[in-house]
Amino acid sequence: MEKVKTGIFGLNPLLDGGFNKNSVTVVVGAPGAGKTTFVNQFLRKGLEEGQEAIYISLEENKEQIVAECKEMGWDDVDEYFELGLLVLLEAGGIEFSKFIKDDFPSFVNEWKGSEARIVIDPLTPIIWAEDNKYEQRSLISSLFKEAKKIGTVVATLEEHGV
Repeated sequence: MEKVKTGIFGLNPLLDGGFNKNSVTVVVGAPGAGKTTFVNQFLRKGLEEGQEAIYISLEENKEQIVAECKEMGWDDVDEYFELGLLVLLEAGGIEFSKFIKDDFPSFVNEWKGSEARIVIDPLTPIIWAEDNKYEQRSLISSLFKEAKKIGTVVATLEEHGV
């Protein structure tokens, strides 16, 4: 199995070299645990190695994401956006089922096979969008199935207490 380096110090050896190529990895943690920092490092590593990157944001806007990246010392993040190597899909505030079923497949067709690194941050609003557990699973499955046609996916999921 071909591996994709994570960009996270010390994690690659634990994963036998990195994430499996064209796979989905979900990073679960409490609010403030560092999930967004994790996915930003994953994208940055790919960009530094010449890969393209897609950031699917279900909550934050571009300005907030760029500010967080710069706080982490990622000073050239604007350049990646300007060059079109880092693309942001702002999906916050929209009907997620429509986005996943109608809009996302056409985006995937444009990027299919590019081997881009993809981040979905956070996945939690998709779960909240549907009361029916089957529909939740169906939406997430569709999103992951389509995204893997582009490349390797890392998604965040907030863990909430009872």
